[in-house]
Amino acid sequence: MTEVHQWGVAEVALESDREGWDGSSSESGVEVQLSGPDGRSQRIAAFWDGGAAWRFRFSPGAVGTWRYRTIAADPSDRGLHGREGTIECVPYRGDNPLYAHGPVRVSASGRHFEHDDGTPFFWMGDTAWSGVLKAKPEDWERYLVTRRKQGFTVVQYLLAQYRAFPR
Repeated sequence: MTEVHQWGVAEVALESDREGWDGSSSESGVEVQLSGPDGRSQRIAAFWDGGAAWRFRFSPGAVGTWRYRTIAADPSDRGLHGREGTIECVPYRGDNPLYAHGPVRVSASGRHFEHDDGTPFFWMGDTAWSGVLKAKPEDWERYLVTRRKQGFTVVQYLLAQYRAFPR
């Protein structure tokens, strides 16, 4: 059993009966059917992690026991097909609003942002453009600490090399 706090990320490792998938065939895919304690159900993709290793990551939105079952494109791979297990989701204890209230979304009215639990989210953003790419780690950390003290809730930035590293 895997344990994770609400809206945290659980990672589950799987191992194929075969080795060396090169990613070239969609017939080698694996999906995971998840069922939550509140009746939520969703299907996500697992990913190949080299050799015979596969993994899936999941962020549960409800406290309690989540059950999963894997569905491999090749049902004869007993390491990937029909694997079952549980993920125990426990309440979050801390002050990070993304874990305390859940991910941010557009409200049903389409007029404001809110967390998954309905708590309003105020988008107060700064744009750092290539800050992540060009700053030293200690400078980036100082920037983030400063923006948090100033009440910013969002930092927008580029992760591509556009203009930051033209060569």
